[in-house]
Amino acid sequence: MVVGLASFFSFLVSGEEDTRHDLSFARDPFVPLVGVSNVNVKRGIEGIFTIMDAKFQGTTTGTDGKKAIVLNGELIEEGESVGLVMVEKVGANTATISIDGVSHNLSLYKNSRR
Repeated sequence: MVVGLASFFSFLVSGEEDTRHDLSFARDPFVPLVGVSNVNVKRGIEGIFTIMDAKFQGTTTGTDGKKAIVLNGELIEEGESVGLVMVEKVGANTATISIDGVSHNLSLYKNSRR
């Protein structure tokens, strides 16, 4: 009986095929079929073209004393440039950035003073 069960299970295992589907060409189910352009949209700091594209999310100071801001989910240090954005100055709750040469003052809080 043990030999019979062993041969039965070996038949089942040897008869199995890989039933996974190739998903390399599958459509993203979360993207609507209508009303979406096929143009690749840049995200993060490189997707900032105007001040309306910028989302100021915080400031930080590293252990080495370098100041940075979190802008559109990415960390960018004071004096650093990415795409059209340059971080000019970082304060405790504020930052000054330039986008394509135009300076903008950002604040985490509406009533924040420098």
